[in-house]
Amino acid sequence: MPTESASSSMTAETVAYTECGESSATRPSELSQNDTAKLGDQWGKVLDEQLIEWANHPEDFIEEGLVPPSHDTIQLAFKHVLKPFQAQGHMPPSHVVPDANGGIVFELRSNDAFESIRVQADGHIEYCCFRSGRLVDCQNWR
Repeated sequence: MPTESASSSMTAETVAYTECGESSATRPSELSQNDTAKLGDQWGKVLDEQLIEWANHPEDFIEEGLVPPSHDTIQLAFKHVLKPFQAQGHMPPSHVVPDANGGIVFELRSNDAFESIRVQADGHIEYCCFRSGRLVDCQNWR
């Protein structure tokens, strides 16, 4: 059954286990030094090739009819999603996409699990987990 928490103290740093658990979508079990370096490179690409690029070129969104993520939204995503997830050794997201309202969505996929972290333009952050296409957990982190 889906759960929902409205606790304002929930963040990526404090959520350790959900019904998605420590799936391979979020945390690899054993990594070699080489794999750890590759993970760091992948996280760097998310930051450099996505978020920094979006901050530097908001006109790309406007041309597509979208509201670009603001610098504040990008900073929230870095502080509350990217930094803690990378520090905890989680796998980088499968996709990072803008939403139509100036937010940022991180998608993580593995086997039958799909996890979504939405950083909204108003500062709210929502985490949802789906297994086999069914919602099993949804939490407000901020």
